[in-house]
Amino acid sequence: LKLSSSSPADFDRSVVAYHNMNKFLAAFLEHALRDLDYEVRDKLFVEALLDIEFSDVPGKAVFYIDNGHSFDKVLFCGNELTLFSMDLMVFCFFQVVTGDFLLAAIVTALIAKALMVIRYIGGRKNLAKKTLIDERFLI
Repeated sequence: LKLSSSSPADFDRSVVAYHNMNKFLAAFLEHALRDLDYEVRDKLFVEALLDIEFSDVPGKAVFYIDNGHSFDKVLFCGNELTLFSMDLMVFCFFQVVTGDFLLAAIVTALIAKALMVIRYIGGRKNLAKKTLIDERFLI
């Protein structure tokens, strides 16, 4: 869904669909829908160990408590060691290939900057797509 190149009618339909979906999800989470219900539970030991769900509750949705902090894994907070390790491997690779510390440092910095730009652009596009806000309005 590209908001900048879509017609006003498409945009209006998207807004209506977003509003309807928002109302539905709010009603679902408040247990206001009789035919659709959910329950919150912990994973069984084997389910947590294998990271899969075995149980199937017909007619009910199941939300599992996130003890593994899976949401945190999509953020870069706390991943400094991983990012540093990647920079160190890139630096060592280019230092071995070229034999020049300065060139390896420059290439490592350029690659790190390129990855930052890619994450920034991709993050803005993803945010614009998921929130139905045009990229021009993002700060």
